[in-house]
Amino acid sequence: MPGEDQPRRFARSIPFEKNPPIGLPYETPHQPQGLLDFLGLRIHPLPVAMIVIGGFVLTIMLLPKWSCGCAKIAPAKVDMVNLETALDRFHVDNDRYPTAAEGLQALVTAPEDLKQTWRGPYIRMLPTDPWGNAYIYSEPGTHDNDFDLHSRGADKRDGTEDDVVNWSVR
Repeated sequence: MPGEDQPRRFARSIPFEKNPPIGLPYETPHQPQGLLDFLGLRIHPLPVAMIVIGGFVLTIMLLPKWSCGCAKIAPAKVDMVNLETALDRFHVDNDRYPTAAEGLQALVTAPEDLKQTWRGPYIRMLPTDPWGNAYIYSEPGTHDNDFDLHSRGADKRDGTEDDVVNWSVR
């Protein structure tokens, strides 16, 4: 280190201090980093992060209201096919479909008059539709089927657009 009485190798108008005071003239002027900064606008990261997180939360909260319930229709159709298969197996063994009074329960437990021919259970347990309701079975069918099988859908009313039926699947 050169002594204090020797001239410095670089030009500086302000004498050197170990810990200079904060503030001008020691701070360098702010250099614009982009167009917004050049125009004098600063984007602070905290409000931007709050807006982005708020948007995600709002989207997640509103997502169930925007869905059409289409994701529940496919499992209902699969259940219908499984129940139809079990009903067909019941028919092969017993030469008839369960009566409306016996209902789908005849697939799980033997009706009193079929103890000799019943080879079930034809299905382990009766499924409920994706909306938590039992499937509706009627025999004889009224839509050119031997039986009718349907789910009332999300609104739990017959004859509406969201019903899942077996007469349009076959």
